[in-house]
Amino acid sequence: MPTYVRFERDNAAAYGLLQAGMITELRGGLFDAVEPTGRSVEASQVRLLAPCLPPKILAVGLNYKSHLGDRKTP
Repeated sequence: MPTYVRFERDNAAAYGLLQAGMITELRGGLFDAVEPTGRSVEASQVRLLAPCLPPKILAVGLNYKSHLGDRKTP
């Protein structure tokens, strides 16, 4: 069964399907329609990346007593 991967080749990120050590490159993003580009590359020849690139990272600082000030512990 193929696995969806995000990888970097030639300083560009792309999505693909990994199966038996080969990645078949896909057009578009993770949630776009799956359409192969016709290009394949060995997994050992590329750098695997995180599955997606988040648009922003949210954090809450109330898990440290020093950040609470006079507020009650959640």
